[in-house]
Amino acid sequence: MPYLLEVQPYDPAIGGTRTLYFSDTGFVTEPGDAPANTYYRRFLDIPLAESRSLGTGTSIGGYSTPASGTITLANDNGQLDGLAAYSWEGRPYRLLWSTKAKPALADFTQLRAGVIDQVVVGNDCQIQTLDRSALFDVSALPYTFAGTGGVEGTADMKGRYKPRCLGQPPQFTPILVDAANLTYLIDPDGYSSVFDLRDGGKPLPSSKGDFATYAALIAADLTGYDYATCKALGLVRLRVATSSDFTLSCKGVAPGGTWISSFADLVKFLLTTSAGLTTADLDLARFAAFNTLQPAPLEYWADGGSQVTVRSIIDELADTVGAFWGFGLNNLMQLGRYDPPKTVADYSFTERQIVELTPQPAARRLRNIRLSYEHHYTRLTTATLIAAATPAADQPRLLADMLWTDPKTNASVAAACLLYYDADVQTHFVNKTDAEAERDRRSALYGNAAMPFTVTVPLTQGLDVGCTVRLTSPRYMLSGGRNFTVITVDGGGNDETMKLTVRG
Repeated sequence: MPYLLEVQPYDPAIGGTRTLYFSDTGFVTEPGDAPANTYYRRFLDIPLAESRSLGTGTSIGGYSTPASGTITLANDNGQLDGLAAYSWEGRPYRLLWSTKAKPALADFTQLRAGVIDQVVVGNDCQIQTLDRSALFDVSALPYTFAGTGGVEGTADMKGRYKPRCLGQPPQFTPILVDAANLTYLIDPDGYSSVFDLRDGGKPLPSSKGDFATYAALIAADLTGYDYATCKALGLVRLRVATSSDFTLSCKGVAPGGTWISSFADLVKFLLTTSAGLTTADLDLARFAAFNTLQPAPLEYWADGGSQVTVRSIIDELADTVGAFWGFGLNNLMQLGRYDPPKTVADYSFTERQIVELTPQPAARRLRNIRLSYEHHYTRLTTATLIAAATPAADQPRLLADMLWTDPKTNASVAAACLLYYDADVQTHFVNKTDAEAERDRRSALYGNAAMPFTVTVPLTQGLDVGCTVRLTSPRYMLSGGRNFTVITVDGGGNDETMKLTVRG
């Protein structure tokens, strides 16, 4: 099958990018094409050998790793030695293919797109590729303190990251920026509301309203244990200094005036405010579907004392809801969740199409699992708790690092298996009921007996991790067909096959 490759390195000689065109068989576009009258030089040796996975290491979902691969250009005669003069890091590439023997440009479709990690120029030029999630190792905290006073903090705060409040974090201490006026910063992009303000556990019940500006906030007439807010600037002000740890809970950022708390909405916010993406880079249908699948409110608080990356926050939130995330084959950011195979398969392969089918060892089954929720970023101790002024019913919760669901036992594992594993999973769920629902889902998913295989099938456009495939074979009790979820994909190269790891 013919392949076309387009790459866009930075060329220092012209102070900008240039597009280079390669093919495996030689290809020239027509005058009416875009690009017109362009020769795709015949240097493409191995179109793409790539690995994609639902997670990282042996885990499924949660922590991510960019899909990586290699495109090989032939360079026996040194005609491509000049590629070493270009800068390639993070530059885009696009690989197209056609099933026709003699295609026109319009017959090609995009097989893969992403960014280039580096190019190693030798007798073979190795173009090492990544998907665009490699660009997300950037700070999720876009602002720093100027150290000039007021909301910009004191001189010793200059250069410190400003905090970030996502979803509904409970029991944390905001950052004191104006000690003279007892004014604290929660998030410079503002927040929706604050509640459960406490001094060492003692409730601070009296709010004097919200003010539009910093000047109006500090000019407000407060008495006693009054507090006031400036939601637009992310501020809260006290009247009296607390005698112990000041804590509050907050409904955080509200872009466009709408508070957001679901996994999909928080990911969208991070990617479009800190990672340089726009909504055009997102598979919005997949984001909307995930919001329907898992709408539970989550929380994340970063106090700005150290840098946190976009990837690290998304990974932690994804691990909470069992999600996987990354750029799909359409080069759009997508979200998904590892679940049992769908009833109707996306792709089906029979004995005639299966090149190789090999059973794999199954992981031990999950017996007991419990999940945490309501993570307390500021943990009170018996020394900092003002017990006499704190309702007795609140004290156990306030003294906890986090709260936990009861354990869930998979009865079939407990009865059948002498070797198994138990799991305590720390999450960013806000509510107990949501943590319990995810606990029960994982208990069923990882407690049930699984049949894992590696299977080699023909290169199939659109087949990716998270898809459901149906395998039919006279071996391994698959004569009637069985559906599996695709966990990893290793594919491409010259043999035009894909090796899948599947579980079902």
